[in-house]
Amino acid sequence: MLHKLTAFTLLFMFMGCSSGPTVPTSIQGRITLQKRPINGGTIVFTPDNLRGTVGQTAGGEIFSDGSYTVNPLPGKDSITPGWYKVSFLSNGLSPKFSAPESSGQVKQIIANQVNKIDFNLE
Repeated sequence: MLHKLTAFTLLFMFMGCSSGPTVPTSIQGRITLQKRPINGGTIVFTPDNLRGTVGQTAGGEIFSDGSYTVNPLPGKDSITPGWYKVSFLSNGLSPKFSAPESSGQVKQIIANQVNKIDFNLE
């Protein structure tokens, strides 16, 4: 009887420690210019090598309501976590926002979660 109780206890402990399925790292949010949604375009996350992030550039579409989603590239499980310089390509935006070096936007991407990041450009 003692062996059954020990086995049951161990099984219960292992089941409780399960973290469940891993969530792929992705990014989503909303982009506004002077508090009004950007009407379409592209958002680009460029690894910030100066902060130690090495990986591939990730990007996504900006929809007409200012929302965007950046998912892992085809064949990849996740976006590399780390620091990224963010740039935006959209009609009506100042050209400074189209280059990662001049946009002034740097964000950290955290592994195994959906990173919710909103931008209010001025």
